[in-house]
Amino acid sequence: MIVYLVSDLIWETRIRSAAQAVGVEAMRVRQADELHKLFNENEVELFLVDLEAEGALEAVSTAAEQAEDTRIVAWAPHVAATMLEQARAAGAGDVLARGAFARQLASLVESVGSRG
Repeated sequence: MIVYLVSDLIWETRIRSAAQAVGVEAMRVRQADELHKLFNENEVELFLVDLEAEGALEAVSTAAEQAEDTRIVAWAPHVAATMLEQARAAGAGDVLARGAFARQLASLVESVGSRG
């Protein structure tokens, strides 16, 4: 399962489409406190975090604490270096500029699909 926190409909559409293409369940969360239940009740393999979304750093931290085996990928505009550093410090294993994330999205989602 993929869980994602995004700031806009464009990213939601891209992530959902990529997940549907490989038959992987994808679920959007709107705030960090939704993660507790999701991680307790599901096997979340990939957590995608748009750092421009409200509560993104808290969500990264929560996911890192709760779901040791979940890959956390965070992204932001390349000019947001501080935000990217904060995400890494909060526990994101992969921190990408927005363009790099867009290019890698399909392969990230496919990596989940190939396991299940």
